[in-house]
Amino acid sequence: DLALLLFFDMLFFKGKGVDAGSKLVAALKYMMPRFARVGAGTLPRSSRALTSWGKARPGSQRLPFPLIALMAVIGVLTHQGKTWEALYLYVQFRTYIRPGAFAKLRVNQLIPPALAAGLICSHWCLNLNPVEELVPGKTGLYDESIMWDSDLWAGVLFTRLLQGRSPSDLLWPMDHGDIIFLFRNTCAQLGMSCLAPCLYGLRHGGASQDLLSRTRTLEEVKKRGGWRSDASLKRYGKDAKLTAELNKIPQVVRDYGMKIGTHLEAVLVHNICFTPPL
Repeated sequence: DLALLLFFDMLFFKGKGVDAGSKLVAALKYMMPRFARVGAGTLPRSSRALTSWGKARPGSQRLPFPLIALMAVIGVLTHQGKTWEALYLYVQFRTYIRPGAFAKLRVNQLIPPALAAGLICSHWCLNLNPVEELVPGKTGLYDESIMWDSDLWAGVLFTRLLQGRSPSDLLWPMDHGDIIFLFRNTCAQLGMSCLAPCLYGLRHGGASQDLLSRTRTLEEVKKRGGWRSDASLKRYGKDAKLTAELNKIPQVVRDYGMKIGTHLEAVLVHNICFTPPL
């Protein structure tokens, strides 16, 4: 406990945010479970230090990636012939799935609609953390279902994605590391590195978009994204934050993103390209 306390002091005076300390404590408790229990294994001084540290220097937050910025990225990727990569980013944005879990999805987890069963089963679904694999999600749940209830034209692409594939194959035919590099590089080409683009920003961006557009209620977004508390989610529904991020994007890129968003079905399904402003 004392060793952690001294280390926290060093990090604090180096200008680190509280997330540096909280991640260390979480890792310690995971690797050495005796420190995660009450009694002799508690870390009272470290816990109090984290509370004070959080008030004095809150941790950094991953800000939501705006939809219009994603549309511009999709426009560039489709212009380069990278339609599947563009779809990858868009589906992650709309489903809020955590990047690590999204990259590990398998073909049998994308479930086609059962039209004969009526409206209740008329949409494509993603089944996260199947109980057969005995690996729960981050919140400890199995068989979490996410319905694809918007942009129904995407069903054509999903059908193509599954065609001739084995159920055990990875759903996305590209490397996760390559996607990260491609996303950041494309944002840099568009002059959007100031947004600090990361794949987690798509998860938060999708939630923010649905909240601010009133597409879903707070409870619906919370369930869809697997958030346990309202507090961790409410910050994504702030107009001022999203407006501040939008103002960082060059006007020509915003105009391009608006054009792609207006013709998104044509861009992704019919391979109609619009020259990016690079």
